Amino acid sequence: MFRFLTAFALSIAFSNTLLAQSTKELNYNWYMLKGNHTDDGKFYSYLTGVPQNAMKAKVPGTVLANLIDNNIYPNPFFGFNIAQIPDISKTGVDEYTYWFTHVSEINPKKDCHYFLQFRGINYNAEVFVNGTQLKFDNSDLAQGMFLRQTVEITNAIKFTSRLRIAVLVHPPALPGIPNGGQGGDGMIAHQLCNQFVAGWDWIQAIPDRNTGIWDKVLFIETKSVDVQNTHITTEVPGVRLPQVNQKQPAFVHVTTELKNLENRIVNGTAICYTANKKVTQKVTLQPYQSIEIYLPTITIEHPKLWWANGQGEQHLEHLNVQFIENGSVSDSEAIDYGIREITYPWNTTTNSREIRVNRQPIFIKGGNWIMTDALLRFTDAKYDAEVRMHHDMNLNMIRVWGGGITERPEFYSACDKYGILVFQDFWASGDCNGRWFDPTKKEDTNTRRKYPDDHALFIKSVADQLTMLRNHPSLAIWCGGNEIRPPKDILDTMKQLIKTLDGTRFFFEFSNHDSMSLHSHDGPYTIKPEDYFWKNKTYPFNSEMGNVGLGEYNTTQKFLTSDHETLPYFDAKIQKWVIDTMWKFHKFYGYDSIIYRYGNPKNLQQYCKVAQLVNYNQYRSMMESVVSGMWHDYTGLLIWKTQNPWTAMVGQMYDYYLDPNGCLYGVKEACKPIHVMLNPVNYEVYVVNSTGATLKHHQLKIEVFNGVKPITTYTLNIKNTAPYKIDTLKLLKHFKNADQHQPDFFRFVLVNRNEETEVDENFYPLANANGNFECLKKLKTVSLKCSYHRSGNKLFVTVKNKSRNFAFFNRVNVWDDSHDSQVLPVFYSDNYFNIPAKSKKKIIIELPANAPRKNLSVIVNNWTEEIPVVSAKK
Repeated sequence: MFRFLTAFALSIAFSNTLLAQSTKELNYNWYMLKGNHTDDGKFYSYLTGVPQNAMKAKVPGTVLANLIDNNIYPNPFFGFNIAQIPDISKTGVDEYTYWFTHVSEINPKKDCHYFLQFRGINYNAEVFVNGTQLKFDNSDLAQGMFLRQTVEITNAIKFTSRLRIAVLVHPPALPGIPNGGQGGDGMIAHQLCNQFVAGWDWIQAIPDRNTGIWDKVLFIETKSVDVQNTHITTEVPGVRLPQVNQKQPAFVHVTTELKNLENRIVNGTAICYTANKKVTQKVTLQPYQSIEIYLPTITIEHPKLWWANGQGEQHLEHLNVQFIENGSVSDSEAIDYGIREITYPWNTTTNSREIRVNRQPIFIKGGNWIMTDALLRFTDAKYDAEVRMHHDMNLNMIRVWGGGITERPEFYSACDKYGILVFQDFWASGDCNGRWFDPTKKEDTNTRRKYPDDHALFIKSVADQLTMLRNHPSLAIWCGGNEIRPPKDILDTMKQLIKTLDGTRFFFEFSNHDSMSLHSHDGPYTIKPEDYFWKNKTYPFNSEMGNVGLGEYNTTQKFLTSDHETLPYFDAKIQKWVIDTMWKFHKFYGYDSIIYRYGNPKNLQQYCKVAQLVNYNQYRSMMESVVSGMWHDYTGLLIWKTQNPWTAMVGQMYDYYLDPNGCLYGVKEACKPIHVMLNPVNYEVYVVNSTGATLKHHQLKIEVFNGVKPITTYTLNIKNTAPYKIDTLKLLKHFKNADQHQPDFFRFVLVNRNEETEVDENFYPLANANGNFECLKKLKTVSLKCSYHRSGNKLFVTVKNKSRNFAFFNRVNVWDDSHDSQVLPVFYSDNYFNIPAKSKKKIIIELPANAPRKNLSVIVNNWTEEIPVVSAKK
């Protein structure tokens, strides 16, 4: 059985990956209409016009996303709207069974072959082209959410100038009941599809379970021989240093698959071009023969390497493979890749996995990722913006969670660009797939551990997705599932496939497996006092830890109605926190009494403001505590979680609208490659160097504040801090003695003396013995002035503090005065910053490409001021 499945999966991977000489995305002229059992697919694929009762559709697009675009249903991300949309568990699957139709003009050539590729259909589909029903592996159905479906359509189009497509998409047959459990009653996992759609603790159920043509449709043209499934691996011998001339060469190994599409012998030459090098190989193909060829190894002298974020640059090379017959190109495949080698030694000090890029260790600081949009509405721009935010947080890894999807190539391209390593789960979760007993599930634990029903489809899909993603340099880890391994027959075959089709990456059987971190687990997931993270060690490589993440007031208003702005309060009679029903609906995680340690908010605007300081301190403390244990306690941490694909009120560094909050900047500060930080338990100060270079000629200035005035200032010359090391200063140890006055604030400034540049600044408000931040009440009003000038899509902003007191926790954002709306997404060099008395702060703001050219304001919100400061117009 194992040998059969492996061979079968390899054949599927071979047949399902095409990127030919001419590839056109069919993302226009789509229509959608309700389907039923009596419909004639041949009829719909003969039509040259719009079917009766059809509505315009977007492809890629799900049924529900298109119904919303056509105003059939309201925005499901607002208020209680999603609960007003009929759920498939109540209506039955026919409610969301729909036809998608398309017509376009083509000009087929006699000597070419033509293919359609569906990069993602959920869940299965009947496909017709020009009156002919297409077959998929001898089946009338294209099946499986994570299996690309490719079929030749040459005979269906060779006598026409039109391509007419009709696709009847069927939802998952067992959509499950959203009963409040993780993945609802678990029945969604009988199929191989996204599990979160039946509801989770950060999202409501998606009513159509994301039925539709959810990924790209490609029209592919090639000649006699198809070039497909090119595989690039790079070999980088020795320990390399970033940002230096690489004297040792690197080696590029390339295999590619050639498929003769015709009933004749073909003689030709395979040619590979990359990095100003060319290698060739003569090939003879028998009629309809498919072979894999190994091209000669390419030696790259003085290679430009790809590094992870924080290590060095993310250089990408371009490679093109062609097959030449009789002097002309039959087909070609073009790929961007990075020259790098990742190794995965076991750290015997921490008892956890270590990751090295080009043999340089990289301490993993990462986040967990669901997807950019719960309705699978993906754009290159949104992928780029979200991955960039992870880059700007100084993170270096994203884990793609197994209850969602295998992320798209466009996501991986963004990670390649920004140096974010990817930890990719496959499609299982401990919740739905039975790691533990769960009373919300319809079936018992042992039954659930056999999910999904179609193991062969799982294997075929693994092979296909491996082949689709394996050339991305950012891809670092494959993982069998979220907190649970797949069934044994799947797992055994999966391991073999990863060796055969990839062979370069580490595989975790599940996301918190002992091969990742000995005696591993994950969490905690609730808000904690800041010193908790310093007093309690987490797991040496923790795949999930995090908690709150309420967004800013401006964007929270976008989905909460005005009659649901009641703040959480503690009911002494029932001894519980009472949460507004709409907050609960949007999965609010409580700040409980901790928020009142920082202030006493009276309305939603004040609550969101205070929450940002809690967010900042919570995640700064969490990440600093782990970074302080770098290499002796920990090798990495992945935050649960860094983003939301829905308007949830939990676990996000930025919200669904891409507005960053305090979490993002707390993480950004803690994860700086060179960073100074305070241990709040013993008042030790750590200077962290997680770069690959020795830290020399640095000076640390420490200001101790009583109230808002500095009472003590220390200046220290820092000794040479070696790469990946931490220097500990115990200068402030005496402050924890009971007879010493408790300071209110600490300010640390790390300066490079040679370059006269500020490397890091860190500012801490300190809690009193009762855990309250009484120091914040001592803050006085300040006088701020903001101005900016614009160059291209960047704003160069200066915020001046003319007061004798420091300006605490200032937040800036950009406003479009013409439309009275916030500009998003915007990227800030810094935010939630502090400005010393009689000083100024300069930041750079990068605007999106579609930002208005005129009538922009920079808004500054200060901790002590209710009325924000508006920039001078320039």
